[in-house]
Amino acid sequence: MKAFSLKFHLLCYGLLLVAGTLLFRTTDLDYWFSDLWYFSEDSWVGIDHPFWGPVYKYLTGPNIIALYLGIVSLIYAHYIAKNNKLKWSATCVVIAIIIGPGILVNGILKPAMGRPRPYVIERYQGEEKFVPVWQKSNIGKSFPSGHAASGFVLTILFYIFYRNRRKLAWCCWFGGIGLGTLLSIGRVAQGGHFASDVFWAFGLTQVANSIVYFKLQPLIYRQTESKTQTLREASGKNKIVFSALSVSVTAIFLFGYLVNFPFTFHKTSFSSIPNHINQVNINADLENERIVLIDRDDKSIGIDHLAFANGFPWSDASAHTSVETEGNTLIYSIRIDDSGFFRDYKGRIKIFLPKSLPIDFSRMEGSVSEDLRKLHK
Repeated sequence: MKAFSLKFHLLCYGLLLVAGTLLFRTTDLDYWFSDLWYFSEDSWVGIDHPFWGPVYKYLTGPNIIALYLGIVSLIYAHYIAKNNKLKWSATCVVIAIIIGPGILVNGILKPAMGRPRPYVIERYQGEEKFVPVWQKSNIGKSFPSGHAASGFVLTILFYIFYRNRRKLAWCCWFGGIGLGTLLSIGRVAQGGHFASDVFWAFGLTQVANSIVYFKLQPLIYRQTESKTQTLREASGKNKIVFSALSVSVTAIFLFGYLVNFPFTFHKTSFSSIPNHINQVNINADLENERIVLIDRDDKSIGIDHLAFANGFPWSDASAHTSVETEGNTLIYSIRIDDSGFFRDYKGRIKIFLPKSLPIDFSRMEGSVSEDLRKLHK
């Protein structure tokens, strides 16, 4: 079996995925990796971090740029240049990105598997049970990781350049693996994914890349063995069509980037409770949030708000609290102020309550643990 062949690649990646899945299913490896980045009841290392925060926000950019350049190159090769290799190489890149991160990861497996993310499971003071890899649920969209897949898929450039430019091909390979690894660590560090989520993002993109390239390889190198490619004089009509399509694609990508800019909103706030207080009233409208109530041994009250969303870069969502006293009653108000445009908003708010005091939840709207409410009656 040739090393650079579809069968060899599928065999290697297939064995790796089976072995890795068995390891994750039979050990606590998912917990072990997530535990490295979770230090306290309100702290994932990657949230608000000066390095991992920008990694989450900006390092999907190379994937978007590669898709954009692939589409423009495809249009250029069709309307302007007589270059069969450019046309099919660009097609290979575009199809790999659409199939891997697009269809397989985000389109099929995320909604089908419904795996809850680490920050909502009980081990990390959430309310959901841990769901092992490849076990169906309907809680979240943790499996597999879309961010990690957007980095790993760029190894498709390794296949494009391997035949004629080996050094560049290996640079593309390590670049794609390095980018995917950074995005993987960043998402695990934020509590957004388990290690098995990013592992399968790697495996799926590599399998998809292998199939796409080896199926299109005969088309890429057909009639392109000559080192020089001749350009045909494009007609005025073709130039106009190319320009119009390029401008349209650019506008679509800019709009898509603007409405899909990733956000992480995080705020922690605590207030001490005066000694004379013997009742706490919660006043909050949190219908768009997943609410987790947590008892504390000390006499204080507070929140930890965490939200992930996509939207316009100038959008914002922040939690605000206020404390008022009326006699022996403390009124704790919570509100979420948002501005701009959001898509796929996922918010979780932890409310930390003093275990020793009764709590009135009658003016709090949202989905919350009823069991813990009963403890404070």
